[in-house]
Order: sequence, then structure tokens, then C-alpha cells
Amino acid sequence: MPHHSQLAHEPEFDQAVHEITSTLEPLFHKHPELHRALAVAQVPERVIQFRVVWEDDHGKMHVNRGFRVQFNSALGPYKGGIRFHPTVNLSILKFLGFEQTFKNALTGLMMGGGKGGADFDPKGKSDNEIRKFCCAFMQELSRHIGQDTDVPAGDIGVGGREVAYMFGAYKKYRNEFSGILTGKGMSFGVEDIAAIANLKLSHGYLHDFVKHNHDIAERFEYHEGKRPWTLIHKVHIALPCATQNEVSEEEAHHLNHAGCHIVAEGSNMGSTMEAINVFEKSRKESHGHGIWYAPGKAANCGGVAVSGLEMAQNSQRLQWSPQEVDLKLQDIMKNCYEICYDTAKDYMPADAKEGTLPSLVMGANIAGFLKVAGAMKAQGDWW
Repeated sequence: MPHHSQLAHEPEFDQAVHEITSTLEPLFHKHPELHRALAVAQVPERVIQFRVVWEDDHGKMHVNRGFRVQFNSALGPYKGGIRFHPTVNLSILKFLGFEQTFKNALTGLMMGGGKGGADFDPKGKSDNEIRKFCCAFMQELSRHIGQDTDVPAGDIGVGGREVAYMFGAYKKYRNEFSGILTGKGMSFGVEDIAAIANLKLSHGYLHDFVKHNHDIAERFEYHEGKRPWTLIHKVHIALPCATQNEVSEEEAHHLNHAGCHIVAEGSNMGSTMEAINVFEKSRKESHGHGIWYAPGKAANCGGVAVSGLEMAQNSQRLQWSPQEVDLKLQDIMKNCYEICYDTAKDYMPADAKEGTLPSLVMGANIAGFLKVAGAMKAQGDWW
């Protein structure tokens, strides 16, 4: 197979592969054969790209690019969101699908990894235009998904409205009411918690919120073109929750100097590799008083876990109470933390100083990778 560097330049995907590879060295030292598993696991099982042609309210035709990256099905049907945003490209979706594979493994639920979307910008579009685009998008996507094959969900630019439009389009095209999407509304789906878990903020939505909530807006100060990480001079916990690479090396240093103890990513790959290195250096050198970094694939796996629970309800044609779902979610997150912590302790360097906290990023990557690699080997995907 071609060396990774011989392939097209895909910076986000290259970063995701480097991030996990850099933490797997202790595992490879004990089990060098797992290098072969990673060589296979970093190549998607299938990449689908298609055109989406739709008409706006003025009768003008538009064309966008649609994608679905079906990355890995060793643990179950492909599972991962659909993103509508003008920045969507194959590199971003491959990185998200790669991360999703190991994130889903950490939930303990039977889900593979995938991701999809389109370079369509929903901002400024009417409900009718959103509906038309969703129907055109699903016209092709419906050929490639199914409740036992691939079950998408929402992501940036795709909320309950868009999921409902796509579900309705799939039902018309395929003449079946099946659980092929999660994040549906309570009126015909099963879970409102999933919609909350998939919520993403952007500047446009935040601007609209502030515009219509003046009493709340007066309590906040807006900084044009700034991110919050360097604006706070004393902080204990930082939660990057917007998109990839939202915390830079400089911002990581600021968080460290501001006394931050925990960085837990609500977004996927929310910190650059350089920022992660700052966090990990702080953890190693501060004897339990530095920054303890929780990577997105573990810290935010609750969103896809609730989607997995929705899949279970879809299959049973049942609807659990929010309290039932919340209890199951708490168990999943507790188990995820314990797996990451225990794995990190097992692979701590022999020369680690007393009081040093285990590396949660290493624990998450090793635990997720081992589960996926084991299933892939059993199914004959590598040997």
C-alpha cells in the first residue's frame, strides 16, 4: 500500500492519524504486530462522493458536493454525524470518521465509525431551501445507508429540522419507516436528549441568540475575532466545544499560566497537536497539579452514546424515558473514564515521577484502538 505521505495532502486527517499514532508507541513496543492493524485501520472501508443539485426560492439551480466516509464497521454499523458547512471537505470528514471509530469503541456500544456531510451553507437559507437541499442530499445518500449498515446523525449545521427532512425524504424514496437516522424529534422519533447532545454553536447562531435576548446579552462582553482562551486570567476548567483546532499552542500556554487544571474537549480534535503537547508536558512536570487533558474521543462520547441508545430504541420500536436514558448515559461515561484511566496506568512509563497523573489521551487511544483492532483481526481484516 502507498505510504501515507504519498497520498493527497489532507492536513486534518494527517493530524488525527499523527495524534493517535504518537500515543500508541508503548503499545507497539509490547505488541509490534499491531503496526499492521493501524496500517489497515487508517484507511476507510469506503468513501462516497456525490453531487447535490437543488433549487433555491428564486428558481436558481445550485450544486454542492456531498460525502459519506464509511470508515470502519468492525464493531457495528457505521455511525457518525452529517455536517453541513462550507468548509466541509474530504480531509475533515476522514479525520472525523477516523476519530469516530475509536470514540464509538469507547462507549461500549456496537457501533462502527463514519462521517458525512456537504459543503452547503445553511445560514441565510429559508426553511423551504433547507428542505429542498436535504431531500436532494438524501436522494443519493439513501442508496448507501440503512439501520444495519450506516446510521447517520446530526452535526454542525444539521439539527432536528434537517434530520427530520432527511428522514422524510428517505421514507419516500425507500418506502420504509426505519431507524436510519438519530437525533429525530419526539413527535416521530425517540430522543430529545440526542438533539441536545448534537447541538453546536456558531457565530451566526450566537449572534441571533444575543439579538433576541438583550437582557442576557448585557451580561456578556463580545470580543471581535477573539477566542476565549486568552481572555481569562484565572481558569480552572476549559471546555473547547466548537470545532477542530480551536485551541492553539499559544492559547494552551495561556491556559497553563492561568492555572487551568482540566481541559476536556466537547469538540472533535479541539486542540492542535502543539497544544496537546503543552497540556501533556504540564501533566508530566507538575506532579498532579498541572493540566489533565481529556481528548474529545472520550470526553464527548456521550453524544454518540445517546445516539446508540436511540438506535436500540428504534430497533425495539420502544421509547425510553429521559431518566432511563440519562442513567444509561451516566454508566457509559463512567465506564469510559475508568477504561481510559486504567489503560493509561497500565502503560505509564517506568520513570514517571510519583504523583504524576496518567495520560488520558494515551489511555483513550490505546483502549479504543485495541478494541477495534481485536475485532478487525477476528474478522480477517488484518493478520
